[in-house]
Amino acid sequence: MISKITKITQGKPYESQHGTLYGFYYTFEDGTKLSANHKTVQSPFKEGDQVEYEITGTFGKDGKRGKVGKPKPVDGSTPVEPMRQISNLHADPNLVRIEAKIDSIIKHLGIEDDLPF
Repeated sequence: MISKITKITQGKPYESQHGTLYGFYYTFEDGTKLSANHKTVQSPFKEGDQVEYEITGTFGKDGKRGKVGKPKPVDGSTPVEPMRQISNLHADPNLVRIEAKIDSIIKHLGIEDDLPF
């Protein structure tokens, strides 16, 4: 489910097989409440963020346990950070060659200072 976080309360840290995990209690705009663990002392999200959550289990009388993360793209692909996309482009030898050719043409035409970028 995708919903906005309306409240985050920090729980207690604990040691697990994956190292120290920090518990957080999330309340969402759609009324769902659940606990989720992260490896960071502060929640990676803030109130008002739109996130995707999944209920994976229960604890106690009424508690829900789950996962909270960035929403996945509609097409199901894995989201890629913009800077990662840029660095991936520069790793492609064909694009590097094309970029060098464009730079050469711009210099040959003497229009470097006329370009908006």
